Amino acid sequence: MALKFPNEDEMERIANAYRGLVDYLHETELDGHSLISILFKAAMGLAVTADYDRDEVMGVVAATYDMERFMRPKSNEVH
Repeated sequence: MALKFPNEDEMERIANAYRGLVDYLHETELDGHSLISILFKAAMGLAVTADYDRDEVMGVVAATYDMERFMRPKSNEVH
């Protein structure tokens, strides 16, 4: 997975998609375990379909987790 630097239009679409996804997930009223399971299933399905290398995918997962842990967002924060 190559590092990509989105342009302004792409960044706006990414931000809107993220906010929409977070809003939808809150509306489902599922617990965290269920949501994590669904999101990982979807993410891994996309990674396999795109033929990404397993170690690269897991590196992205680890980096994202480390960043979120460092930031320690509140459960109601969207960033």
